[in-house]
Amino acid sequence: MSTSAGIKCALVDRLVPKAMTSVGRRSRVSFRSRCGERDPPTHLSLHTSISIALSSPPRLQFDDTLLHMRLGLLRHFPVKYGLPRGWMTAAELSHWRDQYDTSEVTPQPLELGAYIWRECLSSDLHRAVATAQAAFAGPIETTSLLREAEFAQFQTGNLRLPVGLWGWILRAAWWSGHGSQRACRDAFLRRVTAAADLLESRMDGTLVVSHGGMMAFLSAELRRRGFTGPKLRLAKHAMLYVYERNDAEA
Repeated sequence: MSTSAGIKCALVDRLVPKAMTSVGRRSRVSFRSRCGERDPPTHLSLHTSISIALSSPPRLQFDDTLLHMRLGLLRHFPVKYGLPRGWMTAAELSHWRDQYDTSEVTPQPLELGAYIWRECLSSDLHRAVATAQAAFAGPIETTSLLREAEFAQFQTGNLRLPVGLWGWILRAAWWSGHGSQRACRDAFLRRVTAAADLLESRMDGTLVVSHGGMMAFLSAELRRRGFTGPKLRLAKHAMLYVYERNDAEA
């Protein structure tokens, strides 16, 4: 090896960074091997070596999971206070509803799947909070937005009707927007929208404990907003229903 070739090889060893990529390293090795030739190549300079090393910058990997959202809707445990039967007045039916809202629950096994739940939102009614405490070990945030639909008491005095007939009348008045139930219906539908807005603002992996009627409307609203999940009519007690959306595909 000539003295000139040796000097050039030494300069390359000192000036080319050791962190050069494999492409750059291969170029450097190739150059050094050629230094032993009679006439070392003059076209490969330090600038060329560095350009080769930087010609393929690392690709930035974007984590699509950051745009993924999973929500779990869970209906509360069964309530110990039994359903009304027989003939009742509107006032008696309203009193039954008040007792139902404060009744204790009957715990049963929870079907939560193999998911990681990072936070928990619950209706502030007792039966939902008790279920949330059994399902989630961390702090629980309660909100009245997740409450069940409410019905106004009919002003029918001592009129007694079968409970099943009362239920039919209430549903018909509620859906038709009858003056006796219109305010309750409109307030409930606003709560459904507000609850969906709240859930969209939360992190991925939010467990939501609520009630049968609210879950039916809330699940439909989530599906309308692009979530995938089951269509609900009447959710089973202590059963998890999962809704997911990946905004990266939108």
